[in-house]
Amino acid sequence: MKLRLPGDLKVTLPDTLLDPHVPVGVLGVVLALSGARFYRLAIVAPGFALGVLAGLQVPGSDEMRFVSAVALGIVCGALLHLLERVAIAVGGAFLTAGIATVATPLVTHEPNPWYVPVAGALVGLFFFPTLYKKLLPLITSIMGGLCVAWSLGVPEDLRVVAGVAAIGILVQLGTGGIGAKKGDKAPKEKKK
Repeated sequence: MKLRLPGDLKVTLPDTLLDPHVPVGVLGVVLALSGARFYRLAIVAPGFALGVLAGLQVPGSDEMRFVSAVALGIVCGALLHLLERVAIAVGGAFLTAGIATVATPLVTHEPNPWYVPVAGALVGLFFFPTLYKKLLPLITSIMGGLCVAWSLGVPEDLRVVAGVAAIGILVQLGTGGIGAKKGDKAPKEKKK
């Protein structure tokens, strides 16, 4: 279902809950609003999103595509959970490729060439792991914005990505961002 929003923004809402865009959109909202609090979710989310994208390529009925997308998303997410360092690098690649895809048309005023997301992914792959923990509220908000924009059918619309990311950053920083809640203490080590 197409929906026209203010500012001549046209989004596509899923027709059914069996649309693979639904779980990616829900994941995007959770990441944007509380991704830094759920560290493991921030690790698993890029794998889930990539698995859903792969599952969309499976031919068949809507139900078959939904099951395939969610199953591949779970498998890829679990794999990234097991390989956390790789997950951080893949998450960085996913994030920087998405940012490059959204930002390049603003500068060039032309559609993206194929190498722009690849170059962005390579930058993220190598430089992202050193910045990951410090920037987790910002990173998860942007990842959430990218997921929500993709799920609404406007993956290159900076207004949607930036709007969701800005709301997510404000919510995460307003609720304390990353770390233990007030009053929580680190567990003490037992003496031998």
